[in-house]
Amino acid sequence: MKLEKKNLWSIFVFSAVLSLASVGLLTLVDRLVLYSPLRSQITDLASAPAFLITKLFYPEGPHTGAGSPHWGLVFLAANLAVYWAGWLILFLIRSRFANR
Repeated sequence: MKLEKKNLWSIFVFSAVLSLASVGLLTLVDRLVLYSPLRSQITDLASAPAFLITKLFYPEGPHTGAGSPHWGLVFLAANLAVYWAGWLILFLIRSRFANR
């Protein structure tokens, strides 16, 4: 069954909201939870796809020469895009099987 435009639009918007919430939660955990190797590994693993995408734009990373302008913005946008795509795929699969 095909998805209605209204339903598809709501999936896009809800995926974007959950993407913002996911990245916000990662940031809160990274900033507010006391340091531990496990916390560091979890937040690094959750941010790994964004690091890989950011590496395409800044191969040397954020700590080179005079610095990398806008590295943080690219990293944030990549993180939001990765989580948005993940939530979107999850909801599209769910709606596909729910309509059967």
